[in-house]
Amino acid sequence: MRNYRNLLEKRLERIQKANSDQLYRRDLLLECASDDLLWFDTFAWTYDPRNKIAKLPLMLYEGQQVEYLRYLESLLKNPRDGFVDKPRDVGITVITMNFLLKHWLMDDFFNARVGSRKEDYVDSAGDPDTLFYKLDYTIRELPAWMKPQGFRMEKNRTYLKLTNPANDNTITGESANPSFARGGRQTMVLFDEFGFWGWARPAWESAGDVTKIRLAVTTPPDNGKTSHAYKLIAGLAGKVDVFSIDYSAIPAKGAEWLKEQRGRRSKEEFEREILKSYTGSMEGKVYLSEWQKSVKLSDVNYNPNLPLFISWDFGLDTTALIWWQKDMAKKKLYIIDCYSNVNKSIDFYIPFVTGQAISGMHIYTQEDISKIQSHVDFKKDVSHFGDPNVDSRSVITGSSTQTVLNKYNIYVTSKPWGGRSHRDLREKTILMLRYTEVDQRRCAPLIDAMENARYPRRSEDSQSTAEVNKPIHDYTSHYRTAVEYFADNEPQYLSREEEKIEPIRGYRPNGGY
Repeated sequence: MRNYRNLLEKRLERIQKANSDQLYRRDLLLECASDDLLWFDTFAWTYDPRNKIAKLPLMLYEGQQVEYLRYLESLLKNPRDGFVDKPRDVGITVITMNFLLKHWLMDDFFNARVGSRKEDYVDSAGDPDTLFYKLDYTIRELPAWMKPQGFRMEKNRTYLKLTNPANDNTITGESANPSFARGGRQTMVLFDEFGFWGWARPAWESAGDVTKIRLAVTTPPDNGKTSHAYKLIAGLAGKVDVFSIDYSAIPAKGAEWLKEQRGRRSKEEFEREILKSYTGSMEGKVYLSEWQKSVKLSDVNYNPNLPLFISWDFGLDTTALIWWQKDMAKKKLYIIDCYSNVNKSIDFYIPFVTGQAISGMHIYTQEDISKIQSHVDFKKDVSHFGDPNVDSRSVITGSSTQTVLNKYNIYVTSKPWGGRSHRDLREKTILMLRYTEVDQRRCAPLIDAMENARYPRRSEDSQSTAEVNKPIHDYTSHYRTAVEYFADNEPQYLSREEEKIEPIRGYRPNGGY
């Protein structure tokens, strides 16, 4: 059993002896290099302003906290993706950051990338809630002989970066984005509070080639089972090794504490934050209820006998495309593919429509190339639908999106707003979803967007009774809008050559599906 008074006394004794005895210091360092718990017991610190003494040695509690440290060790020894399923305030983030710091100090070839949903949660000067503050706090308390040779805080600790001058190890930070951690190689990548990330799925996948150890840490988000975090923990979006910790990891959180928390929190908050429930809430969701009731998720492929359509959303930051087919006779819609990217000029997307890359114009990832090649056998007589503002001129290029697309024989049909609003398109979309089937393999980001698009929450002290008319602009917006533009322009009539044709689920154009 861990006796914390004895541990604190031994901590002080070790440091005092190592300060004056170089042989003992060498032995202590060698022992700590192979024993993470000993290093924590001797050198790790935390800061908690809720306590009378805010500066505290980070002494791990017997049981789940120690087990978590051993879990982190096992990830390094046997690299794999991990997921920490946790309630609020059980010390997981501060343990993880100190674990990374210890290996940054003592291992060769150790680099880590850490991220959170906003950059201000990763690094912000003097903010104890940030990830980097947890590193800074322990570093400042380390004895000089534990710090790397040549280390200077003002030189080696820069914004979103910590560098070890003795071994070139780094810990770098980044906020959530679709290309999170892309580039370079990392020993471990941390996704803190992953359930609350925008771009969660592409961020997770982006780091897949960068490291063998992606570690997601989160309490359940309010979007519950529609979140990518839940899909990971449930094994629906790839294999992860799950470590589960509950509120009892902190000895003070017993029956009385639980009763107090149940009384001061809403039922939904209590179940989510304390009991780790992924039930989630439908409050404020634009389409979640209708999507879950109406849309069929399946494995449906391109059918060369059905007409092909593409709907577009041309965003300032992101462009999204959705490939549709429709059986006019049966009035069945099939969403067979989707694609989006950020900060690309409109001609970047042409090969995804044509199935043919344009030599020398843009750089495409291997994933992009695979997507392009999968469209080689698609019909070339495609009808396109999109934003009524497609004719707007770009301030940068002086040309409209429509003008650029027309050069490649792509003509986007749209209806003018004419006083209409999002609510008008939503009504059409809800009706359309009743006969829509979506390929769940290739359309995961679209499904995520439609399940998680939401309206802004009205503040509790707001006196307004007006209806909230516009959804929040976030990572879900572009696919959601592309769906709505198709609903607004959906073709309704059977053409002369079309027949009653079943969707093809085994067809593999160009080997792509």
